[in-house]
Amino acid sequence: MTESYFYTLADTIIKKLNKDEILLCNMAGEESDFVRFNKSKIRQPGRVKQDFIALHLIVNQKHTTDDFSLTGNMEDDLSQALSSLEVIRKDLEFVKDDP
Repeated sequence: MTESYFYTLADTIIKKLNKDEILLCNMAGEESDFVRFNKSKIRQPGRVKQDFIALHLIVNQKHTTDDFSLTGNMEDDLSQALSSLEVIRKDLEFVKDDP
């Protein structure tokens, strides 16, 4: 994913935060080519492209995280991010304070 894709996604999520919430967003990814050999012949050339985003929600002395794979489709990724935000908000109910 591009830097602008990440910033667009993160900015949209941040607009959904409550006033007492702090959100840290991190993106990681890899893109690599590979070739598998068998008996000195190329058997399987391929390419791996993976992108992930991690959301870390902090409210007062509590924090929790969630991460998921990005699809590259902004609508799908935004839907997943907002769903993830709701999940980690609910998880905060069960988390003890972390001074």
